Amino acid sequence: MNTVLYSSLVAVITAVFVGYASAGEEQLEQACLTNEIDKELISSSLAITTGECHLNAAETDKQQAMQHAQMAYSWFSYAQRLADGVSPTYLKQAAAKIDELQVK
Repeated sequence: MNTVLYSSLVAVITAVFVGYASAGEEQLEQACLTNEIDKELISSSLAITTGECHLNAAETDKQQAMQHAQMAYSWFSYAQRLADGVSPTYLKQAAAKIDELQVK
C-alpha cells in the first residue's frame, strides 16, 4: 500500500471514530464525512453509513438540513453505483427529506 493511500485511509478511519466519539457529547455538531476523500477508499457500506449520518443530521441541524439531505442523496447514489444490490429505499428517504424541506 503506498504512503498516500495509507495516509488517506488513516484519515478516513480517524474521522469516523472522532464522529462516533463526539456523538456522546452534548451541544456538539454531528460530524459526517464529506466527499473530500479518495474514491478508492469508499465502499458501498461506507457510502450508506455516511448517507445515513447526513440524513440524521438533516433532522437535527435545521440550518443546514437541505445541505445534509442533498449530501445523503449523493452518498446513497454513489453506494448504488458501487454495488447493484443496494436498496433504493435509501434514495427514496433522502428524496422525501429534500421534498419536505423544499415545501417549508
